[in-house]
Amino acid sequence: MLTCQKDLFSLPDDLHYLNCAYMAPLARPVEEAGIAGIGRKRNPALLKSEHFFAESDAVRHRFARLIGAQDPQRIAILPAASYGIAIAARNIELRPSQNVVVLAEQFPSNYYAWSRRCRETGAQLRVVGAPEASERGAAWNEALLEAIDAGTAAVAIAVAHWSDGTWFDLAAVGKRAREV
Repeated sequence: MLTCQKDLFSLPDDLHYLNCAYMAPLARPVEEAGIAGIGRKRNPALLKSEHFFAESDAVRHRFARLIGAQDPQRIAILPAASYGIAIAARNIELRPSQNVVVLAEQFPSNYYAWSRRCRETGAQLRVVGAPEASERGAAWNEALLEAIDAGTAAVAIAVAHWSDGTWFDLAAVGKRAREV
């Protein structure tokens, strides 16, 4: 069970900050690391090449271990998810006969990047909406899997829908994508 972590942040005692989709508060150790990083830039003459790569390589290795990745160098560190989505959208070859599957009311930076790329290439953007069902999550996952076919070039979704928390079965999505 996760215990209260509020003491790790510099937030007022009477504030309960929940809008992390917009901008998350920094934990004290992150704030300290940022200040130390700025301090290193005071005198650029003292910076060596290892200052640019050692910490990010260590983060890549730790994250690779966490997710079971074989090659830490295949892990990109970006300033925001929108940058990664835009890079992926620009670098996946799409043909007019193909489609990209996204979720309705998905976070805008994901939707707009793929929408633009589909317009540029003539590919179809498949937007899978939330079904009106008592078991909404299960029904939405089923509709998502049905939208993936032999013409699907990319499925661009998150594990949880940002606006309502619906969870998506990424293992099933990956399996379906590999099947077709």
